Amino acid sequence: MSDILSIPLAEKSVLPSPLTPPATTTATQSESAASGSQGAACDLAGTIQSTLVSDPMTHQALVSIPRQNRSAADAVMLWNGRWTDAAVLGGAPVLTAVQSAIRGIVSSARADCRDQINTGPRFIFVPEPDGEMIIAIGSGSWRWSDMMDRVDDRPEAL
Repeated sequence: MSDILSIPLAEKSVLPSPLTPPATTTATQSESAASGSQGAACDLAGTIQSTLVSDPMTHQALVSIPRQNRSAADAVMLWNGRWTDAAVLGGAPVLTAVQSAIRGIVSSARADCRDQINTGPRFIFVPEPDGEMIIAIGSGSWRWSDMMDRVDDRPEAL
């Protein structure tokens, strides 16, 4: 019988941002970082994560999403071709704050970053008082700019 405790565990391939972000980080600074200089790496998911963690209004909106409105994996699907219905997220103020922060980052990013093809969901980790919230954005094949194209679409329910 093998000792199950002696099996090494795989390391996490994605690390969340530090729980205590620099006090000077703001949504505007995050938007500037996303735009980057030509040739710089595109990390819109990282920039969005930084903003969702460091912007007090957006962070408070996210952590107010009721736990029962998360998936079996404890993730919150924010956008999957359309924005998730505000009622599922806990109301319009939550959706509005999060949409505003994400759209600001995406719209200020370089065109090649906005049009970068993503496959599958992007997971963003946001600390909250009881641990960590997992945010999921997208599935299948999609671009960050797709989040901007459907401003007037009705949100989808989970």
